[in-house]
Amino acid sequence: MSDAQELENELASGEGAQNPNPAQPYAKSQDPDSSVPSPEDSALTQDFDNFAIEIAKLKETLARSQADYKNLMVRTERERVEMGDYVTEKLVTKLLPSVDNLERLLSGTPENERASVLYQGVQSTFSGIVRVLESLSVASFESAGSPLNPDFHEAVAQVPGTEGIVISELEKGYKLRDKVIRHAKVTVGNGSP
Repeated sequence: MSDAQELENELASGEGAQNPNPAQPYAKSQDPDSSVPSPEDSALTQDFDNFAIEIAKLKETLARSQADYKNLMVRTERERVEMGDYVTEKLVTKLLPSVDNLERLLSGTPENERASVLYQGVQSTFSGIVRVLESLSVASFESAGSPLNPDFHEAVAQVPGTEGIVISELEKGYKLRDKVIRHAKVTVGNGSP
């Protein structure tokens, strides 16, 4: 039997429960009849209370620090996306006139010349640029037939047609995610037939 088990057995049976030093009285925890706490017990209770308060303060500080860190990570990610979108917007807006020119070239090429290698090369280049723009979350939006919306359209002329409705699109509009980076230049109906 181990020493610890022997000690437990002695305490359980009452052996060894006598005060080894009769000159010193039992402390409160050993003497159930004592109703007055000893100064040592009061000091221990005060220390325990102080430690509990300190632990509560440290837990609160830790929780605040964790929340601040989480907020920092969210803000940093948002700023990173915004910075990426800003750079993409600046680059794409400078590239869009060339995209417009390629599109005009393709739409203005006579039907009998569309089988040429040159036409096929330009069409392939234009398709590649459109795929790159889409991978950057840039897309054009259609305007013809929709109501004039100053958030998306820039009216450059009025023509006969239904009032307030976009009749034709002179230059495509583009969005980066949900933000319009170039308004569509459109003609709008003036209400005359």
